[in-house]
Amino acid sequence: MLLISSPVEAQFIFGEVLDHETDSVIAYANIYFNNSFNGTTSDLDGHFKLNISQNRGQDISVSCMGYYSQSIQDFNEGTFYRVYLKPKPNMLKELVIVSDDVAREKKLKMFMNEFLGSSSNAKNCTIENPEDIRLVYFKSTHTLEAYCDAPLKIHNKALGYQITYFLEEFTHSGQRTFYKGTSIFEEDTSLTARNKKKVRIRRRKAYLGSRMHFFRALWADKLEHENFSVRNTLKGNSLSCQEIVASQGQYVKHLSSVVPLSISYARRMSYITFYQDKDILFTQNGFFDPDGHYWDGNMAQHRMGDYLPFEYTF
Repeated sequence: MLLISSPVEAQFIFGEVLDHETDSVIAYANIYFNNSFNGTTSDLDGHFKLNISQNRGQDISVSCMGYYSQSIQDFNEGTFYRVYLKPKPNMLKELVIVSDDVAREKKLKMFMNEFLGSSSNAKNCTIENPEDIRLVYFKSTHTLEAYCDAPLKIHNKALGYQITYFLEEFTHSGQRTFYKGTSIFEEDTSLTARNKKKVRIRRRKAYLGSRMHFFRALWADKLEHENFSVRNTLKGNSLSCQEIVASQGQYVKHLSSVVPLSISYARRMSYITFYQDKDILFTQNGFFDPDGHYWDGNMAQHRMGDYLPFEYTF
């Protein structure tokens, strides 16, 4: 629940974070734009101040250990927001223990492969607190589920990032994997000058042909210039930017959900299928709303181990 007060100062939003049940302040809550460097924490009085100038069109996430995350949507600069977080039950203690006869090491390996990915970048990622992950495998449906009350601390050595990831949901069944959460990126300050050069090369390689690259090219009306081609999956006809962008505003545009799309980049194919009549909101920096559709093909193989913050440039 959000309560909005009066305007204060441009380029920033202000606010306080409170416990939904007790009205007590929450110190050290994380207030940030998902998948970015841009974030802050609430002080001892629960107050915060966040610069919004570089992330227009994105929702703001508010997270804290032991609470469900909340988001601030359609925010206005210079405005004060009061954010209430609902306490989580202790999932790790209340979850019914399922005897699945599958060794934890095997389940953890499966989780790491599906969550981080199987690329060379992903193989150079480590989760520093795997003990906080609760894994359950359901034999009847061949489904793996993961729960985590504490944020995951990810060290991506290949791309040079330290990532704090708030996992909200993870399910892997058959060939389909779904996970949902929010993340805060930080530069890895331990990199040497030699490693930084290698990291820049790997970041560029991870970017080219990614979903971030695609949506940035779509925003700029430069799909062909950036070596993307888009087709109607059902009919096979080529589509231009103008034909697939349903609407546009100053800070956001919408990718049309009328037909499923096939996206080609360097002979690698990706596919978007819509399961809701909901256009995909996206922004200039490559952010897009993940709800209402799913990906197949090459872009679907890009997992957390290949993700870049929205501030990435080369």
